Amino acid sequence: MRLIAATNQDLDAAVERGRFREDLYFRLKVFPIRLPPLRERREDIPVLAKFYLERFNRTFSKDFRELAPRALQLLE
Repeated sequence: MRLIAATNQDLDAAVERGRFREDLYFRLKVFPIRLPPLRERREDIPVLAKFYLERFNRTFSKDFRELAPRALQLLE
């Protein structure tokens, strides 16, 4: 079984305060992957916007080709 878990909490501190189970923490921490928040990797925003635009098109049978430049600028 593989499990991927994410949080914005400091689990080290939570374990120290007794607010998170130590045994679970160490089982989850086998292979940590740090993914910076989107605000620190703005170059990913156009890629994500395109992905969701295509998904929206499929889901709702639409044919939007791209976001308006201003819309993309606001997202970034």
